[in-house]
Amino acid sequence: MSDMKHDIEHVDQQHIQRSLTTVTLTPEQFESLYLQPRDARMTGTLASRVGNPTPLGVSSFLFAHVPLAMDLLNFQGATSASSVAMLGAFYGCAGIGLYLACIMEWLIGNTFPCVVFGTFGGFWISYGIAVQPTFDLAASFAPAADASNGITAQIAGASTVQYNAGLGLYFMFWGIMCVIYFLAALRTNVPFAIVFLALVFAFEFIGAAYFHTAQGKLSLAAHEFRIGGGFAFVTGLSGIYIDISLLFAAVGFPIQVPVFDLSTWFLLPRKRKEGDHMA
Repeated sequence: MSDMKHDIEHVDQQHIQRSLTTVTLTPEQFESLYLQPRDARMTGTLASRVGNPTPLGVSSFLFAHVPLAMDLLNFQGATSASSVAMLGAFYGCAGIGLYLACIMEWLIGNTFPCVVFGTFGGFWISYGIAVQPTFDLAASFAPAADASNGITAQIAGASTVQYNAGLGLYFMFWGIMCVIYFLAALRTNVPFAIVFLALVFAFEFIGAAYFHTAQGKLSLAAHEFRIGGGFAFVTGLSGIYIDISLLFAAVGFPIQVPVFDLSTWFLLPRKRKEGDHMA
């Protein structure tokens, strides 16, 4: 009987010890777990009971974005055409990963990351479709004389004004959207704002490169592709910094990576009126 009582007390002590074991986060660490200011009304809801999906979205984006930026920078002899080799990452990593992160951010009430991850998931899938050879999108713009030969049609179509102007307009509008995202990111943290600021210039230079390709200014276009790749690489570096901060904070890593929170001092939030719906 005494042995049984001792065993019960030992189990109870272990249970108590496990119950009291917690990971304490500073306010900045908690804030860095999410890419938008936390709403007090979210306390105790799904956001506090499930894992943080933000690192999944950031990591998925980086797997496609950083290699493409290095292609545009002609790293190791790569060119913008080398993006075809990254189609698997565009679809499998960026496309699927960002859409999953988008859904999970939506479930826990993080509107801004949800919109960002969802739209960029669409960007990578749409860009993958645009450059995938088997879809022959460029070939559909080829003159009738070249339409009969698949390879010739692809090359001829890729040099037409209509094809390049279409891609240029697409990237130009992405630059405009990133201006909006940048302004919204001024309520989050510094590296997240840098991501969108650099993307504004990256998309606009890439769009300009396609416009100049359509005009036959290939040397200028190549230069603009490299400049766009440089800004895209800055985005990648900021994204890597965010990812490190998120993952370190998630596991209670002893080294805190600051994200320089902007939500408490820059562009003070408006006061919510009673009855307002959560964004």
